[in-house]
Amino acid sequence: MSERKIWIDMLKGYGIFVVTLGHLGIWYPIEKHIYSYHMFLFFLISGFLYNEKRSVVDTIRIKFRTLFVPFVLWDVISSLVGGLIFGQNLSDFISTLFMLNGEICFNAPIWFLIVLFFVEILYAIVGKIVKNDFLLMLVSILAFCMVGTLKLPLKMNVIPMGMIAYIGGHSLKKIRSRGGQRINCIGLVVMLCLSILFGAILNERISYTAGSFGNFVYCIIAGMSGAFFFFFLFDILFNKIEKDNILSWIGKKSLPIMTMQYWCFTIYNVLLKKLFGIRDIWHMENSLKAIIMCVGTIFLISVFVEAYNLVTKDTFGEYVGALFGIPENRSRYKEK
Repeated sequence: MSERKIWIDMLKGYGIFVVTLGHLGIWYPIEKHIYSYHMFLFFLISGFLYNEKRSVVDTIRIKFRTLFVPFVLWDVISSLVGGLIFGQNLSDFISTLFMLNGEICFNAPIWFLIVLFFVEILYAIVGKIVKNDFLLMLVSILAFCMVGTLKLPLKMNVIPMGMIAYIGGHSLKKIRSRGGQRINCIGLVVMLCLSILFGAILNERISYTAGSFGNFVYCIIAGMSGAFFFFFLFDILFNKIEKDNILSWIGKKSLPIMTMQYWCFTIYNVLLKKLFGIRDIWHMENSLKAIIMCVGTIFLISVFVEAYNLVTKDTFGEYVGALFGIPENRSRYKEK
């Protein structure tokens, strides 16, 4: 077993940066391109880190603790707070809690946790039975085209999309273990061009929460080519790095940044409206504002996580933090 790969943390750091930036009103062509691949990238990373030696029971146990429990806690709290703020009745509250009919609580990014949980468990079970990733990929693509736009509970319509990228990531790991996966500059340029062409030009701006993916073929090509491009780019540029840096530091906190950022955006809106009369700074389309808020929010949450871990070390608070997906200061995955 080798040590934790810093370049993977750096890739996650880049991923959570563009996820956050895409939520803040960046220039529309950039936002459109970001949305075409950013969640594909996170599913691909998860597939690359999949441990095929782990039993299905152990996988369920670990993912239940690290994904399902944090999702439930954030979903319940966010739905309750959102219900109080927006004056929802019981029916609306239940709809947002279970993401029925396309509804979702104001803390929208948490959908990723429950979908990734389903993807991890599904692949752990099916992958033990069906050893052919190519076949699983074809089935996932077909399922995505069939159910991708349906308004299923808990965003289960997005599971096939997650499976496509997850299988792609695990396939990369298999190829890598056999000494393959070499790519040159021409390959990188081709992947980038495909990502931009199909994600930013030909297809519409996709929405995971709304189940709007435009042309499914364009969506898959853009998502996978974009995810592959950044995976290979970071592997080539940063594979030899052995010391943590600002990007890897952020990457280790990608889950709490994902689950807490909408709370920060909401607080910004309330404070700036009360203090300066600025309405809805969150959704205001301004690239400079988006970059400043993105960097500030990531830094704020990252510092909070560090401080929380320091204060609650070896206390009950550390256990509570783990329930909400706040990572401990230790490696949670290793590349095998």
